[in-house]
Amino acid sequence: MVYASIHSLLRPRYRYAASKRSEALKLLSRLVEVGASDPQVALILLRLCASYCKLIHLARATPPSLVSEALQLFDVEVRQCFAQSIAVEVTDRAWQQAQLNLSHGGLGLRSVSHHSSAAYIASFCASSFGDAQNPHLSHTVDLFNKLVSSSEVISVDAVTTSPVHQRVMSKKLEDHQFSLLLEASSPADKAQLLSVSAPHAASWLLVTPPGHDLQLDLMNCKFPSNGG
Repeated sequence: MVYASIHSLLRPRYRYAASKRSEALKLLSRLVEVGASDPQVALILLRLCASYCKLIHLARATPPSLVSEALQLFDVEVRQCFAQSIAVEVTDRAWQQAQLNLSHGGLGLRSVSHHSSAAYIASFCASSFGDAQNPHLSHTVDLFNKLVSSSEVISVDAVTTSPVHQRVMSKKLEDHQFSLLLEASSPADKAQLLSVSAPHAASWLLVTPPGHDLQLDLMNCKFPSNGG
């Protein structure tokens, strides 16, 4: 009876998460159409308007344990959109790199499920309603600590006493992601990753496409190879 009561209270949150994901999917489907004619524009729109940013508010406002399924499914759908937009098969390793930020040699297609713990902790502790005894906070701190290096683990007391910004916590996650990917790479892949993560190496990804009139845009067949 108690379980049924709790489940009935949580059901609206599951439905809300599913509805937000459904809304975001509409834009992803349109980006695939854009990618058919201009994958460079599709990637910019995907990174800035249609991926991580669409569900990060949900991740900040809701414990990961309640929305993890919706966020993980959305990450899969972002990957599918990316692959279809550039018309290239995306391997698991390539996708791991694509999810890194530009300074780490990625494409900035950050995983909202991977960063949900950082988002929730930062938001929770910045709120005047933050309570160190909240079980959701303790669970999320444990989740975050599994995703960072041993030197970057945090405690509930630390984050409630001195709240940290989400960007700081997300950087810890991405630093560890980068280290794991680099460690698991072949010599050739390691050289490539170090090269594209060098200062200013990704600056070209931030440039607004100049348009066809100037004839400076990348040919569709060349853009995927430059990006990967």
